[in-house]
Parts: sequence; C-alpha cells; structure tokens
Amino acid sequence: NAEKLTKVGSNAFKGVYSKASIKVPTKKYSAYQKLFKNKGQGKKVSIVIQAKKGDTFTVGNNKYKITGSSSVEFTGLKNTKKTEVSIPKTVKYGGKTFKVTVIADKALKGNKKVKKITIGEYVKEIEAYAFYGCKNLKSVTIANSVTTFGEGLFYQCSSLESIQIPNKVSVIPMGCFAECYALKNVTLGQVKELQSYAFQNCSIANITLPKTLTNLDSLAFYNTLVENYVVESGNSTYSSKDGVVYTDGGKTLVLYPIGKNTASFSIPSGVTKVGNYAFYCATKFRL
Repeated sequence: NAEKLTKVGSNAFKGVYSKASIKVPTKKYSAYQKLFKNKGQGKKVSIVIQAKKGDTFTVGNNKYKITGSSSVEFTGLKNTKKTEVSIPKTVKYGGKTFKVTVIADKALKGNKKVKKITIGEYVKEIEAYAFYGCKNLKSVTIANSVTTFGEGLFYQCSSLESIQIPNKVSVIPMGCFAECYALKNVTLGQVKELQSYAFQNCSIANITLPKTLTNLDSLAFYNTLVENYVVESGNSTYSSKDGVVYTDGGKTLVLYPIGKNTASFSIPSGVTKVGNYAFYCATKFRL
C-alpha cells in the first residue's frame, strides 16, 4: 500500500516480472501512475486503486463515486457543455472495473445543453431530480435494468416529447414528469402506481393505463388535457369507458379526461361515488 510516496528511484523495481500489484489511493491514481512509470518492473506488475466507499474519480467526461467493492454511481459531468451524455454499464479505473448502478440525485440538474441521454444496462436507480431542468433534453434511452425513478426526475424537461418506461419500474413518483410541456407520447410499461402530479402540465392527449396499475392518484395528470384514458384489458382494479376511468366495478368514477371535446357529460346510472378531484380542471363542459 503506497500512501505517501513522493519519489521512486529509477530501476527501483528492476527484475520484478511476476504478476504483482501496487495499491494506491483512488485520488492519487493518476499521479502515482506517473510516479511508478518505467521503474524497471515487468508488464505484469500493475498499479491498482485501493477503492474505498465514497471515493470519487472521473473517466472521460463522467464523474463517479464508489458505492461498493464493484459498484459506482454517476454523479455529474466534468464539462457541462456537452449535448450528449452516455452513462455506460461499466467503467474502468485504477485497474478495476465497476458497474454503474445508480444515477445520483441532481446529477444533471439545470443542465441546459444536454439534448440526449443514454443509460447503460446495469443502472437500477435514477435518484430524485437527476435531470431536473434539462430544458433542451429531447431524447432519453433508459435501460431495462432500471427499477426505480426518483421524485421530480424529469421535472421541467420542457423539450422532452416521448418516454418509454422500463417494465421493472413500478412507481411513477410525485412530479416525475411535471411541466414536461412537450411530452406527448408515454408508454407506461408495467407500472403499478401513478402518484400525484406525475404528469402535470404535459401534452398527453391519449394514454393507456396498464393492466398492472393498482394505484392511480386522481392528480397524476393534473392540468394535462388528456382526451382519452384507456385501461388495458385485464386490469382488476380499474376500467374505462368513453375515455373515463372507473373503479369498484364501475361504481366509482375516478378520473375524467379534462381535454375531452364535449359540452356535457352524464354520469352513468351505475355510478354511486365520484372520487376526489375526478373532474378537477375540467372547464369545457357542464354536468
């Protein structure tokens, strides 16, 4: 373990040809590479980092933090003026290979240059507000390995037009796509829960709610002029008719599409309850 070396003499390791490693602190890896360069050792002798949880390093334009013996999280960019960001499935540094499993909270918050993001297949979690305020972001490719979205993840990504939710993501949390004004096309995968304001102020006209959905907050599409909700066949909790969402076998009206172009609406005779905020912001018609 080399902790405080400042000088290594020429040919200090001459004759050392067997497979061996020199462990150095993560933050001093680049400096120690130069320090040990051409000191007589064979090619099998390597310089590797003594990785510790919380250590940080940069590869290319991406910044990382070590979270485990073989895992790291992506924490941001060195140069924030790049328009494309690629978060790989693995990253090599200091003689070690790490899986990139997390995108840290606020990793790209407020980045107004990025237009395209590609996320590698080992990422499991994208934390809260990671892409908040990326106003010029138009394209996102999310690996199927992702299971968790953080709150406000794409908040105010006002240029984003479409999104495909990976099948392992079960919850769209509060404000996840709020104020994504250009967002028109959404594929919800196998989502089980849509929390309040998840798709607030978007441009979604038609949306299919998957058969896996069991918890729909009536404010999930707050102030989004949805014209037609379709509940996928096989859903045991919700159903839809003429674009309106019901539960309890049709006895409770859950959500009315406030963008529906109609002057009036008659509540079906079988409905015994109208849910909270079911008609919120519906200003185009009279009951």
